[in-house]
Amino acid sequence: MPNNSIVNNNCVSPLNSPAPMFFGAPPCFGKSRGVRGVRFETMKKIGEIAKMALKCIAKIILFPLRYFGGKTWSLPGLILRFPCVTIRHLFFKNLSNTYMEDLFGKGYQRFGQHTLSPDEAKPYLKYVCAVAAVHSCQPEWIEPFGYKTISPNTVVKKSIDFLGDLEAHKFCFFDPKTGLKISLFEKENQVIVAFGALSSGASEIEGVAKQKKMERTLLASGIVNITGGTSFLYEEADRFFTQLKTLPSLKDKKITVSGQCLGGSIASFLSLKHQVTGVCVNSLPLGAGLQRQIGVKKLMCADKYLTHISAKGDYMSHLPTSVGVVDAVANFIGLKTPGNFGRKFLIPTAYKKASDTHYFILGSMMVHMGFDCRTKPADITRQPGGGVGILDA
Repeated sequence: MPNNSIVNNNCVSPLNSPAPMFFGAPPCFGKSRGVRGVRFETMKKIGEIAKMALKCIAKIILFPLRYFGGKTWSLPGLILRFPCVTIRHLFFKNLSNTYMEDLFGKGYQRFGQHTLSPDEAKPYLKYVCAVAAVHSCQPEWIEPFGYKTISPNTVVKKSIDFLGDLEAHKFCFFDPKTGLKISLFEKENQVIVAFGALSSGASEIEGVAKQKKMERTLLASGIVNITGGTSFLYEEADRFFTQLKTLPSLKDKKITVSGQCLGGSIASFLSLKHQVTGVCVNSLPLGAGLQRQIGVKKLMCADKYLTHISAKGDYMSHLPTSVGVVDAVANFIGLKTPGNFGRKFLIPTAYKKASDTHYFILGSMMVHMGFDCRTKPADITRQPGGGVGILDA
């Protein structure tokens, strides 16, 4: 009988049976997809690496551009700005800035800093004492002014991801890798955020060798800043402060940032970038890289937010007139140099050595107000009048 199937040794031929080739198809097909998937992922990673490499190359090539342009004005910028500013002041009235302020900006003061009288210096004493408190982790320097230390653990409980690499110590936040040190002081609706100086990590690290290593790490961050780079130290402080401002407990409070030397540089950077009040003492200047991050518009209105107090002759914040002249010429032709922005005031130094003038500005301020250089705020309360007009200024 005719049959479409051919039987051979009890086996059905492929004519009427499912094709055996299909039994092997799925594994082959899956293997093909797997190879293509691996190739796709590989190409994707190569593309990401190439993109990162191009970004790095672009940064290297464009890095020198941050040195071009004055701090708030330069001759090329002045030429470009002159027509717009002139037309605006010719046709519009009741402008917030004068013609010269719009043309040159008012964020950078190079010469003619005002020397504060003892009475004029009184409102700034609490900020200098806050710097001493964060440096030594001794709240007794700020408590006579009515401020209390905000416990770092309290802040951590309010935000789980708040710290990053910072550790919550008893009186401060501290990063043992970068040396960033921050203390928070609160009085009614006022909060002072104080940043530690170059050697302030000594209170948080045991052992002279480790302390010296931390100083070298902080010194390297300062050098990177001065030479136009942006170190991780400033980025870490920026992230911390950005999150700090979002805390509900600080929502309606007036925040002031403060610091001395390297800590003053960090505080001035945050004051200008976030446009909050800042009071800094004997500060390390901001380099071209940080100036670029802040932006010229914010630098030009630095007077509204930032105040610098310097001891006369300080080797970081009150340089000789000859250096100022060179700096002015460099800015005039369009070269950006390091500088401290905002209002600048001076107080007489109580010391002969340059290092003492820089480190012990609190002693200079105490002498300027008529006290001994070793006077503490608590000692002022025992003076006739109990510190009225000084501690409550």
